[in-house]
Amino acid sequence: MVEGIPQTRPFGEPTPSRGHWRKRQTPGLLKSAVQKAVRRGDLGLLRWALDRVWQRAEGRAWLCRRLPILAGEELWTHVGWAGYTARLGQGLLKRLECEEAAKTILTGAVGTLATAVKNKDGDGVQALARWEDELNVSASALMEALQAGQPVQVAAIAFSLLAQRGDPWSVLLQWTATHGTTETVLVVQEARARYGGGALEDDRRLFVGAAALAALCHGQVAGRVELRPVDAWPTPPG
Repeated sequence: MVEGIPQTRPFGEPTPSRGHWRKRQTPGLLKSAVQKAVRRGDLGLLRWALDRVWQRAEGRAWLCRRLPILAGEELWTHVGWAGYTARLGQGLLKRLECEEAAKTILTGAVGTLATAVKNKDGDGVQALARWEDELNVSASALMEALQAGQPVQVAAIAFSLLAQRGDPWSVLLQWTATHGTTETVLVVQEARARYGGGALEDDRRLFVGAAALAALCHGQVAGRVELRPVDAWPTPPG
């Protein structure tokens, strides 16, 4: 193994040269590497990519923004926790003396997502909701879908209300506050904040899927989560 090159080689390709990786360490490549490593649970690749992402101020800011989206993609039950952790890291980064603490928290959170058993149901719900049609689009219809326990229909009506500049979030929050837990309310609150936060449309849709599931308490929603700091990750063989 050439020092500094990640362990994994996509689709059986030979190990690239050191110069190859040095030339290709663009911000876009590094961000893509982080996301692929989380998806695959590849700590060798993740350690390599995070180390380089963290060296750039833009990379550190991206990690704060991306952490809740990574949770939405790979582990919807952790969306609320990921949003809280991202804000905590963002606050620490504003103080130079707290940068190492921010690094421990943010990279540890990414490691937690990488090593956890994945739950992509939030993404599945939002994808299926695209195929729902002939819906009664109103706040009362959303409440009826919640009462019926239909997460796909809940997400579909929420999407339609949002497209009409309606407000499904107040209904979702009211229902979750009555029937859910502190953790499920946190997921819905985070989903509302992230949906309106200017992310790409596909990323925003993830949060509606997570909110629909959280409102109906589908799955064990994360409260306290143990971070996996980089120093605690197992050293890859070789």
